[in-house]
Order: sequence, then C-alpha cells, then structure tokens
Amino acid sequence: MVSGHAATQAKGRVGIIKEVGRTGAYGALALLTLALEGVLLAWFARASSSAERITAGILMVVVLLALIGAIGWIEFLRRPAAPLPLQQAAATLDKKGVPAEEIERVPQAGAAEQQEPDEPISAPDASYVIARPPIGWTVRPTTLEALVKEQVGASNISAFPLPVVSSILLLEFGAPLAWTPQPEKTRVRGRRLPMLLAEPIGRKLQIMSLRVRQPPLYIERTLYDTVVTHLAGLVQAGIVSLVSITSRKLPKTNRDTIVVEMTQEFENIVIGDRERDVVRFNNRMTAIRGDLYDYLLLATNFRFGGDSDPIAEQVDAQIARLLDSFRVLSVPDPAEEARKDGESADRDFNEFISSQGVMLFRGQLDIAAGRLADLDLSSAAGIARAVALLLPFRTFAGMLHDTDLGFGDLWTALDQAEHGDTQPLRDFLLAHLPPPPAGPAPAAAPRTS
Repeated sequence: MVSGHAATQAKGRVGIIKEVGRTGAYGALALLTLALEGVLLAWFARASSSAERITAGILMVVVLLALIGAIGWIEFLRRPAAPLPLQQAAATLDKKGVPAEEIERVPQAGAAEQQEPDEPISAPDASYVIARPPIGWTVRPTTLEALVKEQVGASNISAFPLPVVSSILLLEFGAPLAWTPQPEKTRVRGRRLPMLLAEPIGRKLQIMSLRVRQPPLYIERTLYDTVVTHLAGLVQAGIVSLVSITSRKLPKTNRDTIVVEMTQEFENIVIGDRERDVVRFNNRMTAIRGDLYDYLLLATNFRFGGDSDPIAEQVDAQIARLLDSFRVLSVPDPAEEARKDGESADRDFNEFISSQGVMLFRGQLDIAAGRLADLDLSSAAGIARAVALLLPFRTFAGMLHDTDLGFGDLWTALDQAEHGDTQPLRDFLLAHLPPPPAGPAPAAAPRTS
C-alpha cells in the first residue's frame, strides 16, 4: 500500500517534469531530472527496509526542489536589466555619439518627480485630467501672456492679439534649447529664411483651455474655427506645412475632435551651440470640444538629420501615451454653466465696445462718407439712401453713452429728415463731404483755318 502511494506521487512528479520540459528552454534540465527521479523511483520500489524507502523518498523530494530552484534562477537571469540611473544613461548616450546638448537634456529627478507615472494630474482650471509624465519631464501651469513673453523674449507684448484662455498646462521634456538662424545659410525646405532672432525650442506638450466664445465679438465658435484660427498665422508665415487634417468622434465620450499633423524642415541652423545640417520639426495639434471650452493639445518634437533619433522616438512614444490619457471632465449642469458663460461674454463685449467703439465708429464712418459722396443728394431717392446709411451710426453713437463724438448737428439734421424736412441734412452733407471728382475734360474743338 505504501509502495502504491509512493508510485502515484512519483508519477505526479514525472508529469510535472514533462510539462516543464515542453517549454523548450528547460528540455535538458527536465530530461536530467526525469532520469534521476526514475533511478530513485526504482530504488524506492525495490527497497527492502523502511530506512531505504525514507532515504529514497527524501532524495526524490530534494531533486524536485532543486528543479524548482533551477527554474527560478534561470528566470532571474532572463529578467530585463533595471533602467540605468540618469547619470549612467547620459554616459551611455555619450558613448553612442548622441550630441552633448541632447545629453544635457536628461534631467536629474527631484523628489517632487518621484511619483507614479500614471498618477493623474488636474488642469489649472480643473476641467480635465491627464496622466503625470514619466521622469525626465517637468509640469508647470502658466498663462498665455507669460508664454508669449517667454517666446518673444520681451515684456511688452501689447502688439500681439491674444485669445481668451482659461488655463495652460505645459509638460516639457528636459531643458529648453535655443535655435539661432543664420540668414546667409539657413534654409526652409531649400528656401532662404529671413529670420534674425534666436528662439527657444523644446520637446513638449502644451494644453490650452480656450473659451468657446472668443473676442472681439464673443460669438460661439465651432471647433474648426478654433483650429483654423491657430493654424492661419503659422501656415501663412511658412513656419509649418500641413500634412493632414482629420476629424472624428472620440470613441468613449463621443466628443468632436480634430487632429492636425504639421511638419517643417530646416537646414543649416544652430541648435544650442552646434550647427545642424538638417532639423525636422514634427507638430501635432489635437483639438477637443468640451462642454464650455475647446481644448488644444499642441505636441512638439524634433529630430536631427535623417538617421534614427532615440530621444525623439522616446518622446514620441511618451507623448502618445499622454494624449491617450487626456480626459475632459463633465460639467454637472451644462445649461447653467452655459448661461453664466453667456453673461460673461456680454460683459466682455460691452467692455470691448467701451474701449474700441470710437475707433470702430470713425473707421466705418470714413467708408460711409465715400458712399454718401457718390449719391445724388438733390434727388428724393438719394437723400432717402443717405438717411438709411446714417441711422445705424446714430444708434451706435448712443451705445457709447458718455462719449461725445461731435456729431450733434448731424444727428439733429437726421431727425429733421426723418420727419420730412430733408433740406438741413442735404446742406450738412454738401458742406462736409468732399466734392465729387471732376470728370474728364471735354475734348478741344478742332481748329479751323
């Protein structure tokens, strides 16, 4: 009975060994173990005393435990090596011929960055979340004004019209570099580049929350409006070339999204302190429609030359994971928030009219004066057209409240014309409008002798 039970256990062990042997890498180890277990099993079956059976059984268990230990040791050796510390990684890059300025972009991890890469971080305005980037990236909230000042390198940016941005979150890989054009040598896709100022560049992901209602009129824009507004200046200046524009619905939330791929290639440009034959910039703009905001996720990466660039490939993969983790947070009461946003837009529009209304008035009045000068003010139809042309200006002047535009006499004459007396308006216009251009001089009559 004891012999039968031991034989059953031995058969079980043989089955385990055969199963392990099927993995290929462990074939030789499995055959050796099977042979040893077979010898011990035969000894166990032929043992004439309990001491021999106990000894054989112990040895069979020892062989099986040795097999398990060997498997564990092989798996340990097969395990991928742990990532190198950043200092060692930089040294490795140096041995591979990676440029010095790229090696310097491998930052030292601070205590604040020793967090789980997948831990979500919230937007400055709490309207979305995104995964925290891995070590090597920095995260900082900023404003559009600060970003433009940083890019331009000047504190006075009054000449730059800025959209209304709720928040900006900047995720940057490493430290920024600077690119310096060389007017005599720098080319954009083979053409000379008349750019004279050095600019900061970097590998980054910039996330902007934009109000759907934008100045100056605060009309609700479509997602295409938002995308085209931000693309127009870049494309017109030749800074980027469009590769593709695609629109779709996000699979989980059904939100509208537009993805724009852009690229540009520069030749003979200085990056950091080293001149580069070719630098290729790749940009992706991902626009997402939210409940109150449009979100623009602007990803920037670049690579040197036509060969593989391991740092650029790493950043591409990390940006792709970050984009995939982006989630817009739903608004609890969209209708109420839309009402508040509409009221805010009304207040902003009134402020715009208060500050820019006089300029708008005078600019369009100059155009109206040209149209009035072409009318036949002596005819009933001509004066009626003049009245219709001037009425919106009187209404708009009233919207400017305390602003005295100096047109009191014109408005009085316009009131009289509305009540049937058109002569005061006719006299005012003839006195203030420029005279019509003189027609061509009549041909001289032929002289007769």
